[in-house]
Amino acid sequence: MKLTPNFWLFARTVFAGLIVVTCVAYLTQRYEEGQPWSADYIYSLAIPIGVLPIFVWFAFVPKLLEISDSHFTIQHRLKGVRQIAWSELKFWGSGGPVFGLQFNTPPTLQIALFAFPRAERVQLRDFLFSHFPQRKARLWIGTKGIRW
Repeated sequence: MKLTPNFWLFARTVFAGLIVVTCVAYLTQRYEEGQPWSADYIYSLAIPIGVLPIFVWFAFVPKLLEISDSHFTIQHRLKGVRQIAWSELKFWGSGGPVFGLQFNTPPTLQIALFAFPRAERVQLRDFLFSHFPQRKARLWIGTKGIRW
């Protein structure tokens, strides 16, 4: 099974999140201080709103994920290809906005699954639930999965 990210789905999700956070910050500050943001301050928001999606796309959205019964292959945009046997899987699961796959060999893979179409995300989770239910982490602390 191959999972391929969708840039427009990713962009829509990230920009919607940024707009919500910005609006909440604006309303909170307006309520506490009683003054609206200046035009210059609003223009300066273009920097983080422009940089954050690019950073997230390159850091947390792989070019390709490929899953077989024996191994997992991830092709990063900047780091190249990594192939890992499923026998190395320690924990898997969602850790906030990213999906984590912790293997015996570091680093833990953090993937922004919201960049992939829903049907592909469901396939990945169904595969992991059916093959490795005992390895689903109940809690993530940083990049470390925990199960009790």
